[in-house]
Amino acid sequence: LSILAPVAEPAQDIVAFAREAAGATARRVELIDRFEGSGVPEGQVSLTLSFLFQDDARTLASEEVEKAMDAVRAAFAERGFSPRGV
Repeated sequence: LSILAPVAEPAQDIVAFAREAAGATARRVELIDRFEGSGVPEGQVSLTLSFLFQDDARTLASEEVEKAMDAVRAAFAERGFSPRGV
């Protein structure tokens, strides 16, 4: 998932926010890319996050993972972060 966020916002805070929004089945959320420059508005940074969803007791349905990702996207939108590459 790639978003545009204020450059002053610490990336580790954004990762923690995403982990919380994704819910209990989000086992890992990592920052895999950070980009400033051409194509990114001034004062913003493009961040790409990777998510790993897992339940120890069963296989997650794709609908469950999509619902969790929708919650992350909604949480980012409420915070004023824009999706990138959509």
